[in-house]
Amino acid sequence: MTRVKVESDDGEYFTNHVLDKWRISEQFIIAPGEKKVIPFEARLHSETPITELNAGYNHSFVWIETGLDIDLAIDPNDKDTLHIYPNEAVKACMQAMDKLGFSLVKADVEKGYLRASSFQSTSGCYQELEYRPNTRSLFGIQEIELSFVPEAHKTHVLIELDRAFRGDGYVDLTIEHDHVNVSQLCDQLERLFN
Repeated sequence: MTRVKVESDDGEYFTNHVLDKWRISEQFIIAPGEKKVIPFEARLHSETPITELNAGYNHSFVWIETGLDIDLAIDPNDKDTLHIYPNEAVKACMQAMDKLGFSLVKADVEKGYLRASSFQSTSGCYQELEYRPNTRSLFGIQEIELSFVPEAHKTHVLIELDRAFRGDGYVDLTIEHDHVNVSQLCDQLERLFN
């Protein structure tokens, strides 16, 4: 589960969003006072939002919510927070943004899908990492938002550029996981920003 921002005609609000569901056990009977341990393994959705970010305003949360169907149970639900770290491609992209003079100021998750010419998201939500220049209007840019769509061997990046005089625009790039290089990413991003 994650918490997503929904934008509507009436304004913005937040709601919980299911990233994936697993049934970890068939029905069984449990006696009063009995304890039962059910081991399980699950693979998280590749687009699970990153929670471990050094942002001034990090609104990215992920958790597993479990529920039991027990008559008259005192607390049949449980919520366990997960700590999600970026993959190497995302980490390199974040390092490149730092080297180019941008600071991560905000992270949130929004309801919807990302679409670019060569990729599309599938989870029903996407995370935006909002960067601002450390100095006045670097490349004429006021703000940059990065969103990531990881796949098995590559990570796609959708970049929204908010420019002072040219308005908003979108560009994208793909980072192959076996060719992650911060210096090359700096060069690629710099070309895209100009």
